[in-house]
Amino acid sequence: MRVLGKCCAAIALHALVLPLAAQEDEGTDSIDLNDQVALDPLAVAVLPVEVLTTDPRGPSLAVEAYEAILARLASINGLYVIEQSLVQPYAGSNLSAEEIGRQLGVLSVLELSIQASYPGYYLHTSYTNAQTGRRSGNAGVSIELMDTNIQLPFDPDILFSYAVSDVVERVENELFPKPRPPDRQPSIAEKQAIFLDASLSDRERLSALRDLSPGRRGRTNRYRYIDGDAEILSGTVAIAAAQLALNSKDPDVRFEVWREMRGVGDPYLVQPLLHTLANDTDERVRSNAAKTLGDFLDEPGVREALMYAGDNDPSERVRNEIRYSMLSTDEQREELRATALDDSVAAQERWSAIYQFRRGEQETRELDEAMIEALVSIARNADEPQLRDVSWLQIVYLDSADVVRPLLEALESDPNERVRNTVANGLARFSEYPDVIEALEETMVSDVSPLVRKSARESLALINR
Repeated sequence: MRVLGKCCAAIALHALVLPLAAQEDEGTDSIDLNDQVALDPLAVAVLPVEVLTTDPRGPSLAVEAYEAILARLASINGLYVIEQSLVQPYAGSNLSAEEIGRQLGVLSVLELSIQASYPGYYLHTSYTNAQTGRRSGNAGVSIELMDTNIQLPFDPDILFSYAVSDVVERVENELFPKPRPPDRQPSIAEKQAIFLDASLSDRERLSALRDLSPGRRGRTNRYRYIDGDAEILSGTVAIAAAQLALNSKDPDVRFEVWREMRGVGDPYLVQPLLHTLANDTDERVRSNAAKTLGDFLDEPGVREALMYAGDNDPSERVRNEIRYSMLSTDEQREELRATALDDSVAAQERWSAIYQFRRGEQETRELDEAMIEALVSIARNADEPQLRDVSWLQIVYLDSADVVRPLLEALESDPNERVRNTVANGLARFSEYPDVIEALEETMVSDVSPLVRKSARESLALINR
């Protein structure tokens, strides 16, 4: 099956969604597991979609998703989809997917849930092999339908169709895996050849350039080029990259090329970078050129050119980037710290400064008391729920007793269920504090969001292991 529109239905990397332990169903829980039949390897049971959001549109979207997925699965040749009448009694059961599969005599069980996301809904899928208990697919598909006042670039119905296609494709790949060719990944030489092929489109060449970056091959920080890695993007590739950055009519391509060249250090790049800084019409491209020129501060004329542009560029963004690129590492850290602690700066900019400050050259830096207080302030007071969410996500990984009380307050009072869900998940790291267990137990039974209740229950299960 070919699934269209991957760019329209992005795979969500951030949600941590596990099966909901719901109320016990006496009818299904009393079945004797010894009465099972042999598991059918080409049969799948699709459990009813759990609605893990308080948004009123959640239930109708869950029904629509369930019916669409059943219909699409039924069209797969050789696959048998268990009738809804046999699966429906397991809705709300506290049996595991593995146990349900064994009782129904099917090898595969698909669990689905709908929850709120940014800026729409999140259709989560989880696939269980009832024979081995192996679970996969703890990822989902975001469907941008939440705010109908937002002018979306794609029809919501099309986005929904893409999401359903992704779910069905996962099941098909699990049951009917396609053989993979032995040499799926082209060699570095082949990637270089693709990038150097001027007959290809700018976007195709940019994709090949990205594949050449060490960060695409497992580096922790994609802008740190260690040992001989920079040589991959030096020489002929650097010359071609500079020409692409200078000649492409697509500002996104020019922007990305200079970002890929950061850390390479090939002196040939200096003059094209200086030309870009002085002449490119897009401030984002000039800003990235200024960043990359920070690798060449000791080259003749670079500092002078940066200083001139820092005084005369019409864009404040570019001027700030130039000033920052000319600072030493210690000066940059102090600059970031000053921004993070400045209450007059926008919350998004302060959060970004804290994030960059923590991301050291080789390991995550610890935050001092003042920086922790600044991050907590952003998490408490930011207007945007997504900014509060990512702030609490940073906070739960801080080894500090000072964050426990703010986390408990957010769990109780933040109006956004996604934020409370992040906090409920993160509090499992603070099991040594008695108030944490009490708060999770209260949340497990009293929070209005089924998603948050589920996460509180899972955190308590981790704590009690």
